[in-house]
Amino acid sequence: MHIPNHQSTQSIPTEASKVFEGVIFDVYQWQQTMYDGTTQTFEKLARSNDSSVVAITGELQFILQKETQSGKNGWFWSLPAGCIEKNENPLDGAKRELLEESGYISDSWRFWQSHQRNSKIESTDYYFVANNCEWSCNQDLDSGEKIEVVLCDFEEFIKIVRSEQFRDSYLKIMVLEAIVNNTLKDLKNYFLGE
Repeated sequence: MHIPNHQSTQSIPTEASKVFEGVIFDVYQWQQTMYDGTTQTFEKLARSNDSSVVAITGELQFILQKETQSGKNGWFWSLPAGCIEKNENPLDGAKRELLEESGYISDSWRFWQSHQRNSKIESTDYYFVANNCEWSCNQDLDSGEKIEVVLCDFEEFIKIVRSEQFRDSYLKIMVLEAIVNNTLKDLKNYFLGE
């Protein structure tokens, strides 16, 4: 499967210095020449890339997660998703996250798209579609996660994605664009492999 390299909208310059190394984020700073000839300090965060999965069972049920995490108030909806580990490619990260968070596996994977979530954060989100998902084993969750797997049809999937509790704003935008452009049927056909 070809997964295109995502090009950052504003890469961290080679002359930038790492001024902070965190558990999740690193901070880089550099001097930037302004239009009037003065210089200012610019900075950007960097973190690992993420893989997200629009997962669908052989019975055409979408796999969503009702999730809570330690330190966060309340619950939220999400796709199976998470950080790509060091020396792991985006597809392998997606497969691992789907299995760990839902217990499902798939033998039918397609790359959908990628994007940079914020111009001030060097990080790419990769989206995959996994069809014909089958339950394989119990979840293997991180100690700070509680995830309830929820299966739903396409109409309920769209309703949940549009809800305030759905965490993935990029997917929400893609669904809203499909609604506005009257291409929701095309999106459904793409997800279901039709």
